[in-house]
Amino acid sequence: CSILKFPYTPLVSVFVGVTNIIPFFGPFLGAIPSTFLILLVSPRQALYFVIFVLALQQLDGNLQINNVGETDFIIDYQPPKKPSLTWQWLKTVFVCAICFCGAAFAIMTFNNDVSVSSVFGEIYLLIMGKEASGFTVLEGSYSVGLALGILVFFNHFSKWKLNTDPTPLEVEMRTYEDNISKTLIQNAERKEQDIDVH
Repeated sequence: CSILKFPYTPLVSVFVGVTNIIPFFGPFLGAIPSTFLILLVSPRQALYFVIFVLALQQLDGNLQINNVGETDFIIDYQPPKKPSLTWQWLKTVFVCAICFCGAAFAIMTFNNDVSVSSVFGEIYLLIMGKEASGFTVLEGSYSVGLALGILVFFNHFSKWKLNTDPTPLEVEMRTYEDNISKTLIQNAERKEQDIDVH
């Protein structure tokens, strides 16, 4: 552009060079606004610019580039870092504490919402004929039953399992993994087809 002395040479050169990265339509996308910009200064130079771009594209399309010699690769190997056991334990304890406190708080708020203590008091009064003066066998049996129910529902305690059935958490994880696999397959099939999510 500077050899032919077109106006706005730096701007036109950068614009055409950047849009030339786009295959097929890139050179024309860069040439149209550049031509309009040059046209504001000189219609004759705008015509020369269009001829120059067309000739350049014909020449560019007929060029063949051959690599000579072996291809060099630069490999940067970084050995994996040894995980910090202290950090792993801290993260595990933190997650377990959040899960335990969240579950405990959910159970307590449920019991408070339905007023379990009042229900136990009424049951004790109906059966024994007098009001309870503190902790009764109903609260104890309810607490033990709640713990046993959780163990049976989740189907394991530490490494011991009650039976071979998957736990509800395992079922949810498998469902999640299946959904991830289906989504990856669908996205691979839809790639570059402009199909949006329905």
